[in-house]
Amino acid sequence: MGCHARDNGHGPEEHGPPQRTTGPAIIELRLPESIGDKHVPLRRPAVEFNHELHTTSLGPEGCESCHEVDPKRPAKGGVKPLQYEVLANLDPADRDGGMDAYHDLCMGCHEDRLAAGKTTGALTCGECHAERPAAVSLRAPLALDKHLHDRHVQAHDDKCETCHHVAGERPGERVYKKGAEEACRGCHGETEQEGRTPLRVAVHQDCVGCHREREAQPNQTTGPVACKGCHDAAVQLTYAPKDDAPEPARLLVAGQPDGLWLQAPGAKSNLVPFDHQAHEKHASSCSTCHHERLTKCSECHTVTGSAAGDWISLEEAYHRTGTSHSCVGCHQQKTRAKACVGCHHTLTQPPAQASCAKCHSGPPAAEKPLPAFAYPTNQLGPLPPVSDDFPETVVIDSLAADYGPSVFAHKKIVEQMFSVVSKNKLAARFHGSVETFCAGCHHETPLGTRPPPCRSCHEKEDAPTADKPGLKAAYHRQCLGCHQQMAIEPQGCTEGCHEPATKPSGKGAKP
Repeated sequence: MGCHARDNGHGPEEHGPPQRTTGPAIIELRLPESIGDKHVPLRRPAVEFNHELHTTSLGPEGCESCHEVDPKRPAKGGVKPLQYEVLANLDPADRDGGMDAYHDLCMGCHEDRLAAGKTTGALTCGECHAERPAAVSLRAPLALDKHLHDRHVQAHDDKCETCHHVAGERPGERVYKKGAEEACRGCHGETEQEGRTPLRVAVHQDCVGCHREREAQPNQTTGPVACKGCHDAAVQLTYAPKDDAPEPARLLVAGQPDGLWLQAPGAKSNLVPFDHQAHEKHASSCSTCHHERLTKCSECHTVTGSAAGDWISLEEAYHRTGTSHSCVGCHQQKTRAKACVGCHHTLTQPPAQASCAKCHSGPPAAEKPLPAFAYPTNQLGPLPPVSDDFPETVVIDSLAADYGPSVFAHKKIVEQMFSVVSKNKLAARFHGSVETFCAGCHHETPLGTRPPPCRSCHEKEDAPTADKPGLKAAYHRQCLGCHQQMAIEPQGCTEGCHEPATKPSGKGAKP
């Protein structure tokens, strides 16, 4: 029971009229529909509460009209700390009591304002409990990435204790412990656990509360205090760093190594060199990898799996696809970038077994003592000179009966793609050699051998042979598929690929 911003519908449909949307400041007030094991349907529609309209009408001092003062926290700068949840202590099983409490709070305020001759809100049931079409909430979650974190660090003069804390010895006590900084999610879950405030409550109390305190002080910059200031996607873009913005200082200095050897207990494969500092620069925050706690993966993910790691084994935590939290999964997502997807959309997913050695390139696990950490460097190139094995152009004339030959600018295209790959540290590391790079198109050619013509595997007839498409389909899937994935023109038959075939006219034929 309480007020929650939520999606009232089931997401946008592919067909039919567009669905109604609600802004980030619309909060749905809904009584519980389940009491114990019984389903008790609502007698009236839920209320859509416009938080922005109320804060604008009441002004900053009006927060206490709905939010009670938190007696556990001291006032700062004359600003009283408020509880985030409204009527948080209601009994979920007492739905009638909850309904009365909301009516007393909301309708009571409206009636008092009416009696005082002030503008007011709804006074009848149907004005609040109105039948509305299903809606999709436009409320966007806000992540404190490293750029936004850096702005807070500068605003608070590097005083980490302003935000970071651990539980003290007394109930409700919060103390700062240097080197034990964690993301909020590391201690606060979605629900209250072991006396710890739920995450959404803790974030609103501390973040919005701090912004209100700074707002009340002269000559102090502060952040947003209204819903849309954090949860409006358009407003969030104003917080995003510019393309030329410098890389912020290291997000957290907590004794983490710049580089280390990754190893699992009992593993027989070579160790993995992990450049921690380089990965920090490419991650939006520490939580990109350390999604729960800022600790080693092995503390939650064991070899056999454990409840602390949601039964995801250590091997899965490193290799699982379809998630940005694992090494392989994150690298796999990088291949969907526009500059990479042209080749990678047709390659085997997840990475082939040949990729194992790209990561497991360190010393053998049995080697003791381990050598000093050293991350390998990879530089592709140079491309071979133009020759029969590396032609400047390739003439594709298998469809000459219907269209003129297609002249494929082999050298020019390879040089453009090679430039992108060689400048990307991740791509250069995993391509490793020119032959691996070439395999993006010549997908069945053994490394180190001259690629054979496409027709050596693909039959000229349109009908596929075994698991291979016909030659015409193979050309179009490879060439046109790359253009479509990378949004490159041309994408039509005669738009730069083919010219219509010139057929001589026969005797008596009209010109």
